[in-house]
Amino acid sequence: LQALGLQEELGATSPTLDRLLTDALRLKLQLENSLFFAQPDGRLWLQRLNGREQVARVALDFPGLAVNITGQGFVLGDSRALQSVFRNVLHNAVAHGEASRMDVTISSVARGRVSIRLADDGKGATPDVARTIGAPFVPGKSGGRYSGFGLFVSQKLVSRMHGRLSWRASGGPGFVVDLELPEREA
Repeated sequence: LQALGLQEELGATSPTLDRLLTDALRLKLQLENSLFFAQPDGRLWLQRLNGREQVARVALDFPGLAVNITGQGFVLGDSRALQSVFRNVLHNAVAHGEASRMDVTISSVARGRVSIRLADDGKGATPDVARTIGAPFVPGKSGGRYSGFGLFVSQKLVSRMHGRLSWRASGGPGFVVDLELPEREA
């Protein structure tokens, strides 16, 4: 909050302030993931949510990422958990894929389900990295840091919301995450 206050007060950004805001977001995401992981059977409050609004809220945390949302759909989900899933995907696109754009497509699919596809324009993932995506506690290149935890937690959260989460990393440019959730209670 202090960093945001400084940014507003100064009326401009600086590399130091940008780095501070990026680090604060990363720490928020790590805390969020850790709390969800620590309560694997914690109750989620499933309610009817506007998928477009949920993505748009999270996109505000990533001002350097152009997020283009097409389509519309309501899903049955937990707002806090769903925003955490989107935050993990957008964070990975920026931090690991160096993406500048994310295209989000929301559409209804068969049997009362809604599909949300998030496709970035980043550098993608090598086949070695693709094999470890979504596994918890995979050592990162920097030694002490771990990668994969965010998508691991996201997959668990989506499953608890009676949905599916999958991704494609072909080794080429871009990374695609597909999320499917129920439209309403069964």
